[in-house]
Amino acid sequence: MFTWQMFTCIIEILSFYKTAFHKTINILEDIYMSSKFFLKKSWVTVNVCVEDYYNSGSTLEDVKKNLNWSNYSNIIEREAKVNRHTVEEIDEETYKNKIEKSNSTPITKKKVSLEDCTE
Repeated sequence: MFTWQMFTCIIEILSFYKTAFHKTINILEDIYMSSKFFLKKSWVTVNVCVEDYYNSGSTLEDVKKNLNWSNYSNIIEREAKVNRHTVEEIDEETYKNKIEKSNSTPITKKKVSLEDCTE
């Protein structure tokens, strides 16, 4: 005879199978995704407000020079905002080429300095 307890027991066992099935699918997806390579590009806008102080030996022309900060300058406000990013799947060969290029790029090309600023 089929009882209510048997029914609930079967439902409980099925839920375990369902959970195990979903966990197996997640593991397989992780394995599949781990063999993929991605390229992510991010666009970031950085706004910095620099407050600068000049002594009485400075002329107005000295003060107006492009990004010629004195030793007394302070960053009083900074804001960095991610505008957008893109992600695309790339093949292994492209990935290896990008990594090789990145490792061979000098550190001066991987940072932003005052020389990079425009008005």
